[in-house]
Amino acid sequence: MNSAYAHWHLGQVIERVEELPAALVQAHALQPRFEEAQINMSAASIDETDVPASERQAQAIVNFARCA
Repeated sequence: MNSAYAHWHLGQVIERVEELPAALVQAHALQPRFEEAQINMSAASIDETDVPASERQAQAIVNFARCA
C-alpha cells in the first residue's frame, strides 16, 4: 500500500463534490466495511497518555532545538 494514500482505506473516496450527496446517503451502511481499518489507523497514529498533547509537543520542540 502506498502510504500517501493510506487514508483512502478509511472511508469512501470521491473525486468531485457532486459525488458527495450520494456518498453521504450510503455512508452509514458502508461504515462497518471501514471500521477495523479506522481503529487500527487511530491506534497507530494517536498516542494516548496522561500527558496533554500540548505538553508533549512542547517537549518535542525543546528536544529538537537542543539537538540542532
